[in-house]
Amino acid sequence: MKTILRSFITTAAGLFLTSWIVPGFAITKDLITFSVITSALVLANWFVKPLLKIIFMPLNIATFGLFTIVINALILYGVSYFLSGITVSPWTSSGFDYNGYHIPEISFGIIGTYLVSGFIIGIITTLVKWLAEQ
Repeated sequence: MKTILRSFITTAAGLFLTSWIVPGFAITKDLITFSVITSALVLANWFVKPLLKIIFMPLNIATFGLFTIVINALILYGVSYFLSGITVSPWTSSGFDYNGYHIPEISFGIIGTYLVSGFIIGIITTLVKWLAEQ
């Protein structure tokens, strides 16, 4: 029971922060819909993600684990396909200059938004789980 609750809370934190960070990723503000989306993402991460990792194991090994970002994006796409509370749209990063380094403007399509969102959700959930264990 503790594992289920921990997964739910970390995934909810990841979804909330991702919708706050990524301009093209939005979650409905309704608490019930947010809970349903979080539950669906937790179930997909428990049951679908291990199967996808086994299927794509050669690619994951060849890319030193970076293909996990694509797996996270596929799971996020699957959840957003079946549930209407997630909105994904193209967006453009404005770029920035810092201390002589220039990051140019970058446009992300829908696939790029799924990849960035899946990456950020994965990082946030891993970080929150790590902090919860400390």
